[in-house]
Amino acid sequence: MRFRSEFLLLLMIFLSVFSADAQETIVNDTVARVRQGPGYNFPTLFQITPFEPVSPVAVSLDGQWTYITYNQQAGWLPSNHLTHLPADLTRFDTSQIAEPLLPVENCITLVGDSVPHGEVVYKIEGHAFVILRNTPLGVVLEEHLRRYGLDYLTVRDRSANKAFLSRLGWFPYFDTPEYQDLLGDQCRFTVIMPWINDLSVERPDKAQGYVADLTAFVQDLHQRSQETHILILGYYYGQRAEFVSIYAPGHTDENIAHFNTLIFAACKPDGGLGQIPNVSCMETASLFTGMNNQHVVIGGFREDILSGLYEPIPEDLLPYFEVFWHENPDGWIIGDGVHLSELGKNILADALIQQILLIQPNL
Repeated sequence: MRFRSEFLLLLMIFLSVFSADAQETIVNDTVARVRQGPGYNFPTLFQITPFEPVSPVAVSLDGQWTYITYNQQAGWLPSNHLTHLPADLTRFDTSQIAEPLLPVENCITLVGDSVPHGEVVYKIEGHAFVILRNTPLGVVLEEHLRRYGLDYLTVRDRSANKAFLSRLGWFPYFDTPEYQDLLGDQCRFTVIMPWINDLSVERPDKAQGYVADLTAFVQDLHQRSQETHILILGYYYGQRAEFVSIYAPGHTDENIAHFNTLIFAACKPDGGLGQIPNVSCMETASLFTGMNNQHVVIGGFREDILSGLYEPIPEDLLPYFEVFWHENPDGWIIGDGVHLSELGKNILADALIQQILLIQPNL
């Protein structure tokens, strides 16, 4: 109640210095989330769509936050979400407004294997199989967060290429530095991607074993950060290239369907995952329905390959590409049809944010 009284007093001060002649200010090209106080830990009161005019009342001493009125509502906005902000606004010492302490950090942790990390396997016909790194999902997610006015949420990429969730895999995630970094995270959200490699782990019931490993993993993460909401993603379908069966024989539609069935059974209230607090599951296969497999990397011409790169082609692999493109200027390089394309990542990133806002609407 003390905080509320202090805040109402500040409102009265602000309104008393408000000038009817204040210059019109416009929200920029992101969704503006108006907050109860001058800080990202304050809850969102309402949103303003891009390019809407608002009335600025005062600004914090450091200029980072602006108090505005809009349609008979009032609250705080990050100043960098506004354009044409008057230079002569009243400055106010916001240190009097105590920001709520959160038990978690304003971040989203991404966990998984090569799918979020960005690697794709390509076949250069007649030459070699190569692995290139395209744009990581975390980079795409950060751009979408900006569009939603949630750019204060940083993304921590804790994914590891070639990793398995199962300790039976030849490269367990638990042996990676990314896992060690994950143990120190206290983010608002942890997003666990489907582990593609675990579809091929050799054991009597791959799906049942995966769900058991996943449940133990989530239980441990919850114990370490009980206020973090853990979002578990199901598997999506793709268009596997023939060569995928060489290194991932378990990546089949039948396996994906079976894994998803057991994952979402475990997510029900009486399931192993459903009984863990602050855990929810998200189906992803339907996100890409009717896309004719454009959501995965099925291959590309020279310009397609080069434009999708996040890291340059490694020097030891570059000769394969140069020879192939010299012999075949319009040659098609085959993608694995498993990893997400730029379009697929954008669709998934948008769906993740919508799901997150359903879980915590006042972000």
